[in-house]
Amino acid sequence: MIDLDKANVKEFEGEEFNFDDQFKLHLLFEYRASDVEHKALTNIHARGSSKKEKIDTNNKLMVFMQHEDNLYIWTQMIDGEMNH
Repeated sequence: MIDLDKANVKEFEGEEFNFDDQFKLHLLFEYRASDVEHKALTNIHARGSSKKEKIDTNNKLMVFMQHEDNLYIWTQMIDGEMNH
């Protein structure tokens, strides 16, 4: 996933901007096919964190994945670190 907050070039006014640092893909999470009973991914939705809002309501980055008839949810607990 790309961190779209970090990739927003319009927010770098007066700051040093390094294109290579901002547009690298970082692995945030992974799971095995056996974790989802080898069911196909049928839908996915991601909700961004609230860390850049004027009032941070402490909403975490969350990803909802539907594998056929099952719904799985991943929540980023520590910003910038990969969770298993």
